Amino acid sequence: NATAWSDIYLAVGHTTTPFLSFYKRVGDALTKLADPTPPSPTLQSLGVAWSGDYLAVAHFGSPYLSFYKRSGDTLNKLADPDFAPASTGRGVAWNGDYLAVAHSTSPFLSFYKKTGDALNKLTNPTALAGQGNSVAWNGDYLAVAHNTTPFISLYKKEGETLTKLSSP
Repeated sequence: NATAWSDIYLAVGHTTTPFLSFYKRVGDALTKLADPTPPSPTLQSLGVAWSGDYLAVAHFGSPYLSFYKRSGDTLNKLADPDFAPASTGRGVAWNGDYLAVAHSTSPFLSFYKKTGDALNKLTNPTALAGQGNSVAWNGDYLAVAHNTTPFISLYKKEGETLTKLSSP
């Protein structure tokens, strides 16, 4: 369902167990590393994204967003974020220490800041009109694809706030 690289490490989200796999590239080969500890998520992973040694995974099933830290060839689950999304996480993207998460119920978009080994929820941006499906950053601009017209929304990060811009 989803893949993301961090240097030589690859995270792969799956629709079947183990739902999250972890690999290391050595030359032209991928070597499967141990599954994250403890095993999580417990349902399909729909989005994965790295920020340095930190991995965010959006998935079906509570808490809908999982957070990991890589230490060498090991991926360890960190504490669930405070105020994780209240519904299926569908897409994740980092902008430095800031994380955007698209999900399936209002407000359809959540915004977090990584502080040390914790993800802290920031103020919800203006809600999307429908289910958020994916997110992508370009500098301080965030594009969010969703399932209602205009099907894409644009936000601008100003400090710790996401401000919704005019629809494209």
